[in-house]
Amino acid sequence: MRRGGAVGRAGNAHDATVSVGRRPARRSVTDAFSFRIGETQFLDLEGGPSFQFVDDSDGSGFEFGGNARLSYTLFLGRSLYWTLQPAFTRIGDVYTRGEVRTLLTWKF
Repeated sequence: MRRGGAVGRAGNAHDATVSVGRRPARRSVTDAFSFRIGETQFLDLEGGPSFQFVDDSDGSGFEFGGNARLSYTLFLGRSLYWTLQPAFTRIGDVYTRGEVRTLLTWKF
């Protein structure tokens, strides 16, 4: 939580004076599905509700929204794998974020 223009994890700013966010991570609230594709590929899908308390120039209150994340993993070798992770989060009219991450991992 920051005052005077809250800044998100990636440096995205909005004009709220105070913001506190929570994405429930319990299995009963956030749904997750995992799929194996053949011998070398995995696909994970996760989504659920989000909410945030916002105090800005228009007043204060809770903003509700949702989030979704897809993760695709391809095993390139015994210890080397590549992952692609697009994700999307929306909290009312306050916050919208889309991102894509890619990882190349060597496990030893």
